[in-house]
Amino acid sequence: MSELDKLALQYGTDKASHHHNYVETYESLFEDVRLTIKSLIEIGAGGVTYKGERCASLQMWRDWFPEAVVVGVDSDPSVQGDYGPRIQLAIGDQTSKSTLDLAVAMAGGSPDIIIDDGSHVNRLSISTFEYLWPRLANGGVYVIEDTQCTYTMPVFGNDRGEFDRFLLNLIHSIDVNGRRVTDRDIADLHKMGDFALNAYEATVQSVLAVRGLVVVTKRPHPLPPDK
Repeated sequence: MSELDKLALQYGTDKASHHHNYVETYESLFEDVRLTIKSLIEIGAGGVTYKGERCASLQMWRDWFPEAVVVGVDSDPSVQGDYGPRIQLAIGDQTSKSTLDLAVAMAGGSPDIIIDDGSHVNRLSISTFEYLWPRLANGGVYVIEDTQCTYTMPVFGNDRGEFDRFLLNLIHSIDVNGRRVTDRDIADLHKMGDFALNAYEATVQSVLAVRGLVVVTKRPHPLPPDK
């Protein structure tokens, strides 16, 4: 059992091996850099409707990232409490600019990691991503959890096509929407300055789909977007 899984089980988060087992992916993503992570935002701290332990994953992250400030965002004020050092909470809706701005400020202005384990409503997850992506640190990682909810659970009222279009837009941004391999520019594949890039083309490094998760990594050195 990994150290991260031990912490997940200790604090009672469903990211542990006995449930979603997201810790396996997180360990592969962050093991080599966990001592250098300075800040993490997680949307969804575990309010009144959550079946597990409140702020469980925040405490797991706090222990596993020993140098990080861990900020939780939740719409339920009842999650407020003292969860130990380096854990802070921003209370409000995940699509409220003021709430997200507060969380980003608590995380030092440019969080290294953002995890959306919040509403699981596609339009809200997408809106939150669109607002927070520019605020994610260069080289940072943005994770959307529980992607099975994007289409399998009617309670969320989700349209899977909406989420698919969002993902395809990110995936297409990696190859600059195919514009790199036209006849006129095939000899200049190493040059990006000749193209007017949109925000995602300029900043998305990779998109990884794992069971239950979508992981989007930001370029360490974003390309100049279109002015």
